[in-house]
Amino acid sequence: MPQKHSTPSRSGRSTQAGREAQRAGRKKKMPGYKKGMIILLVLLFLTTAAIAGLLAYANHYQNYNQILPNVYVAGVDVSGMNQEEAAKALKEAFSDKSFSLDLVLPDQTLRLSPSEDSFSIDYEKAAALAYQYGRSRNPLKLPAAIQAARIHREDIDISAAVYVDENALYRMVQNAAEKCSRAVSPTQVESDYETRSIMVTMGQPGTTMDVEAVFPLVLEGFQKLTLDDIQVDYIEKAPEPVTLDALYEEMTSEPVDAYITEAGEEHEGEKGYVPSVPLEEANAQIATASWGEILMFEFVEQMPSVMLSDLTGDKDGGEYPDLLASLGTVYVADAGRTENLRLACERINGTILQPGDVFSFNEVVGQRTAEKGYQEATVYVSGDSEKQLGGGICQVASTLYYCCLKAELEIVHREPHMFLVSYVPYGMDATVYWGSVDYRFRNNLEDPILINAYLADGRCYIEFHGTDRLGHIVELDNEKLSEYRYRVYRYVYDREYNLIRTDDLGISQYSPHPEPSPSPEPTPEPEEPSPEPSEEPTPTPTPTPTPTPTPTPTPTPTPTPTPVPSSEPAPEPEPTPEPEPVPIPDPDQ
Repeated sequence: MPQKHSTPSRSGRSTQAGREAQRAGRKKKMPGYKKGMIILLVLLFLTTAAIAGLLAYANHYQNYNQILPNVYVAGVDVSGMNQEEAAKALKEAFSDKSFSLDLVLPDQTLRLSPSEDSFSIDYEKAAALAYQYGRSRNPLKLPAAIQAARIHREDIDISAAVYVDENALYRMVQNAAEKCSRAVSPTQVESDYETRSIMVTMGQPGTTMDVEAVFPLVLEGFQKLTLDDIQVDYIEKAPEPVTLDALYEEMTSEPVDAYITEAGEEHEGEKGYVPSVPLEEANAQIATASWGEILMFEFVEQMPSVMLSDLTGDKDGGEYPDLLASLGTVYVADAGRTENLRLACERINGTILQPGDVFSFNEVVGQRTAEKGYQEATVYVSGDSEKQLGGGICQVASTLYYCCLKAELEIVHREPHMFLVSYVPYGMDATVYWGSVDYRFRNNLEDPILINAYLADGRCYIEFHGTDRLGHIVELDNEKLSEYRYRVYRYVYDREYNLIRTDDLGISQYSPHPEPSPSPEPTPEPEEPSPEPSEEPTPTPTPTPTPTPTPTPTPTPTPTPTPVPSSEPAPEPEPTPEPEPVPIPDPDQ
C-alpha cells in the first residue's frame, strides 16, 4: 500500500516566520543601549587622557627656567641661560669694561666717564629682566613665545637695572660744555682823526654746547648701556652788530671857501673830508664781512673850491702857480710796502710834463728790483696772493689816476685791479705790473705840469701843479651797477657852480675776492687837497681806457686793454689784468 508523505501547511510556515521576526526584534533593541554606554566611556577616557597630557605639558613649561632664545643684554647673548648663569655672564662681560661715552664736536672729542659712586649695574636684576621676556602667567603661551624668539633678536632694555646719579652726570655734561665753550670776541672799531680813517676788525662768534639738549642723550646712553658716540654741534652767539653812523657824522665835514669881509679881513678856506665809501655801503660791508676780517674806511681830503689866492689874485707860484689836483691815500703800516711806496714816489716827484707829453708809470718808476731797494710785499697773481718785490705800488698809480681825472687829463692807458681796493673810490684805481701792465696819461693842457709825489702822515700824496686856465670845479662820483661793477662819472662846473658837462668815464669790472682772504691790509682812503669841490666817492670797478691815445680827456673802456707804445726801449707785451686784494695792497710790482 503506498506510503503517504505529509506536506507542511501554509499556516505552519507563517508561524515559524513570525517567531524569527520576534527574535530579530529583540536583538536590535539590546545593541543600541550598549553602544551609548560604550561611547560615554570612551569620551570619559579621552577627556581624562587629554587633561593628563595638558597637565604634563604645562608642568614641563612651568618648570622651564631658561631665558628664551635670541635674547641679549647690552650686547651679551644670554639665550638658554638661567638667571644665575645670566647674571654671572653679564658680570664677567663687564668686569673689565670702561663705561664711557664720547661727545663728538666739530673740533674736538670729549669723553664722559662717570665714577663708581655715580654709576653701577645690578646684574641679577638685569638677568631677571631677560628671564621675564616672553613669559606670562599662562604657561601654555610659552611655546609660541619661544618659537617667536627664535626668529627675532631681542635686546633687553636694562635701564631699570642701571643706577645713574643724574645730578652728577648733569654736572659732568656742564663741565664738558665749559671746556668747549668760547667767549664772544666783540667787533673792534678804531678811528684815527689824524689820518681820517676807520678800521673795523670783525669779532669772532662765541660757541657753546646745548647742555639741555645733550644731557638726555647722555643719560639714555648710560642707562641703556648703548654708549654710542653722540654728535654735537656748537651753538654760536654772534658779536653785537656794529654800524658807523656816529663816526661818519663826526669825521665828515664840508670844505669852507675862503672869503674877504667888507672890512678887508681875509679868511683862508678850510678843507673838508668826505667818505670814500658811502655810509650805507660801509654798514653793508660790515654786516656781510667774515669773522676776523679787517675793513678800512677812509675819508678823502677835499679842498675849498675858492682859495684866498683866487680872491686876491696872488698866485705866487712861479711857472706852476695853481694846484690842479691833489690826493692823499692812506697806506698800511707795513715796512716793506711803505718803502716800495717811498721809492716809487721818489722817482715820480719833480716830474715835469710839457704839453703833449705822455707819462708812463713803468718808464718813470722803472723795474722794481732788489738792487734799487724794493722789498717784498703782498701782490695778487691770478687770484693767489704771494710776496713779490715792489708789492703795493699800485697805490701810487691809483692816486695818480684819481688826480688825472680831477685835472681833466687825457688817459692813454689804464687797467683796474682784479679785486676791489678801498684806498680810492671804487672804479678810480689803476694797476701796474712790470713787463705787462702800465698806466699812461697825457698832458693835454696848454701849460706844463709839475708832479709832486711824497709820503707824509701815513698817506701817499700826489699833487699836480700848473696854470689853471679852465677855472673848472670837478667832482667825481660812481654808480654801483652790481656787486663788482661800477661806472664813474665826472661833473664839471664853472666857478659859479653851473654844470658845464657830465663825462661818463666808463665801467670797471672786478672779481669776487677769494675766500679765505689773506691777512688783510687796511686800505686807506684818499685824502684830497685839491682846489676842486668835493666828490663823494663810491666804490666802482673797471673803466679800462682805450690803449691808444685819443684827443678826448676821458678814457674809453676796452674789453682787453693792451698797452700803447711808449718811449720804452722794448715793446710791451699784451697786458694781463693784475689781481689785487680788496682791503689789502694791490697786486703791483
